[in-house]
Amino acid sequence: MIGEHTTLPELEASGPSSLAGSLLYLAPELIEGASMSTASDIYGAGMIAVELLTGTSPRSRVGPRMTFAALQDFPGSWLDEAAVAPCREPRVLALLRRLLARDPERRCSCAAEVAAEIEIIGAGLP
Repeated sequence: MIGEHTTLPELEASGPSSLAGSLLYLAPELIEGASMSTASDIYGAGMIAVELLTGTSPRSRVGPRMTFAALQDFPGSWLDEAAVAPCREPRVLALLRRLLARDPERRCSCAAEVAAEIEIIGAGLP
């Protein structure tokens, strides 16, 4: 995983004392102490996709503590509020929600599955 190393003192009492990666792209389960997995990579790719499609960082806050606090309710209504074309396309929104599902079991299982869904969506667009 490529990213910056961040230490959050408030996590020390609950388990892991440091995380590898940018807080903006870490899957919720990683912050909660789970190991990296394909599902956590899919989540990170979803965060990048949202940023590319909306032009804004989904979790950008002032400082790591506020960013960490934002993890608890993401994506919530943020995705609907930030949606810009082509993000307003219902199938694109559905895929982004799946990539960013809080439960890793609800995310796409691998990059090939994500690519196949993108291809299907693309074939249906004008």
